[in-house]
Amino acid sequence: SSGINAECPLRPGAMLVAEECFREALAIAKMRLSPDDEVIKNIYEKWAGKQEREMQFDSAIKCYLASGDARRAIMVMLRRKDVASLETTLKVAEIVKEEEMLPAIRAALEEARLSEENSAHVISGEIEVSNNNKDVENGDKSGLNGSVEQPALQNGS
Repeated sequence: SSGINAECPLRPGAMLVAEECFREALAIAKMRLSPDDEVIKNIYEKWAGKQEREMQFDSAIKCYLASGDARRAIMVMLRRKDVASLETTLKVAEIVKEEEMLPAIRAALEEARLSEENSAHVISGEIEVSNNNKDVENGDKSGLNGSVEQPALQNGS
């Protein structure tokens, strides 16, 4: 499967990868190979895939970056929808010159900013409603700190 035969000194590393013991496989590969060897890249990619499947996105991002696959790292980073994470994603994409991804990242960032603004309005609205309910409980029947007049009674009733 990995193309490493029984005579190869990396055989234990291949077995470790098959068992998903990536940290140990990397240790062996780094001792025996040059840092830019394709075997090391492949171990990182497989480890990243496992981390991604297990929803361990930070670890997956690190592994994709270590493997040299910045594009895939950015794709995982885009799963986070908060403003801070998307700002970081945008910076990474600019640094590694993933120009074709920039419009989509900018659009996601703008959407996140709008969403956070709307959430802030909802939260402040809930606080206002909560305060209005306390006013009613304390005898203010308008529910709005007396800012709305009570309806006038008609025909003397």
